[in-house]
Amino acid sequence: MISMMLSLWIAQAPSILASKQQAKGSWLHGCVAAHQALFKGDTRLAAQSLKGLLLYKDTPVAVRKLIASVPKDLKSQRNLYKSVSVECRAHWQKVPKDRGEFVVMTCPMVDADWIQRRGRLENPYAAETMPHCGYQLLPRKKK
Repeated sequence: MISMMLSLWIAQAPSILASKQQAKGSWLHGCVAAHQALFKGDTRLAAQSLKGLLLYKDTPVAVRKLIASVPKDLKSQRNLYKSVSVECRAHWQKVPKDRGEFVVMTCPMVDADWIQRRGRLENPYAAETMPHCGYQLLPRKKK
């Protein structure tokens, strides 16, 4: 029995440790981790990242309720992420100290926003068909 429990813990240790490391900083870091997983189409990592939002002490109650049950399929994960992204954007706008290297991107084709690191746009909602569709919404680029 003990060896079986130890084997199970060893098998889960990498994801447990990764989740605990991820919990440093603002919960926006977790949103960006989920963005990256969804852009890559990695359902396992996307589920871990979305569930990992629970590890941040500043994750809003609304987001905690949204991620109480994380679906396993990519389409449903992306739909869930749309709702989470609404909260991410609101937080990004309200709490300037948490903005850091993050920007708000939007894609009018899927009518959704997301938070990502500065750099090349990576559309998490249409990564297979329109991976770079959209534009930086916030902060506004200087002309």
